[in-house]
Amino acid sequence: MKKLFFTALLSCFVLTAFAQKKVLKSANKEFRKENYEEAAKLAMEASEHPDTKDEPDVYLVLGQIEMKKFEASDKTSVENAEAAYNYFVTAMEKGDDKLRDKMMTPPVITQLPGQDELVQTGGSETMALLERWMLEGGNDALNMDEYARAYGFFSIAARINPSDELNFFTGYAAESAEMNDEMITYYTKVIESEADTLYENANFAYNGVIQHYLAAENFDEALTFIRAAKVAFPDNDLYPKWEVDVLISTDKLDEAVKGLESVIAAGGADSQTYTQLAFLHWKADDLDKAIEVCTEAVSMDGENYDANYVLGGAIYDQAANTLRQAGDSSIDDETYEKLKADAKARFSDAKPYFEKCLSIKPDDSALFAPLSTIYEQLGMTDKRDEMLAKMDMGEGN
Repeated sequence: MKKLFFTALLSCFVLTAFAQKKVLKSANKEFRKENYEEAAKLAMEASEHPDTKDEPDVYLVLGQIEMKKFEASDKTSVENAEAAYNYFVTAMEKGDDKLRDKMMTPPVITQLPGQDELVQTGGSETMALLERWMLEGGNDALNMDEYARAYGFFSIAARINPSDELNFFTGYAAESAEMNDEMITYYTKVIESEADTLYENANFAYNGVIQHYLAAENFDEALTFIRAAKVAFPDNDLYPKWEVDVLISTDKLDEAVKGLESVIAAGGADSQTYTQLAFLHWKADDLDKAIEVCTEAVSMDGENYDANYVLGGAIYDQAANTLRQAGDSSIDDETYEKLKADAKARFSDAKPYFEKCLSIKPDDSALFAPLSTIYEQLGMTDKRDEMLAKMDMGEGN
């Protein structure tokens, strides 16, 4: 009796499996008849049953149904495209290499005689066709400035058949759609590519990532990518300047000074680079070095407001330091007079640089106090009073 019972039970299992196989065949049949709703219902039933849930055909049918829905949306629905992709991935996972090769066979698109529209005459109707549609749809969306949709399509294509170019355009679409996390993901793929040659727009990808981290004030990440970009693009002077900006922002002034000195040593540094280095020396109270470097900056561009301000400020501080020494009660009269004369001479040296700044920015209130002191020390009382009046009236910015 036990043997008979076991045989009967086995027969029940076989009949159940056969029934589920029949459901799957019916799903395929309904799909071919374009009864997509019924096909989807039957395929979903097969996907949930233990006897058929691991059959790749189940997911091929479900994926192709989503492809039909995508077509019905005028090929605009990212949701249907994403669903098709996920079903096709599952089919590949449950199938063998032969099925995978078949799914990735490029579709053959031709124009039949006497017809205007292109038709598919061979190749895959699943994953490879989806890839083609995603590339076409992504390009169309990009041309229409519909960046979020372009990202959706390109990201699917990039998962099907990734490349540096496709990763770049996926990141570009995400950046244009202000999808920052997605932009970082795909631009980083471009940057970290193991291809033999650097992708031609890799610097654009670096710039997008760096600017994002700078805007977010994530200076550690910004510095990491800036330094990688310096290695990848040694002739691009943007990255050394960005590196210095970040080092200054994070109070790593010694490193910033070394970075600027390296830029200048490489040749071709502009007036603003010299000014930035001079400013760091000024901030560190190395006035002689600040004056030396900034004199070069002003000689390169006499209209550079920052250069004139830093040079005037460093000389002014020398004068003020000398004046403070003259105020020391322990010094003799002769030394006092010499220090007073030296201070006056240095105030006089600072005067043209601050006046140049005033001619460039007449309303800059940062100039009124130092100029009033300079005019006071030089006995230019009318000019002094003019600056004091501006300070009292709260003029400037």
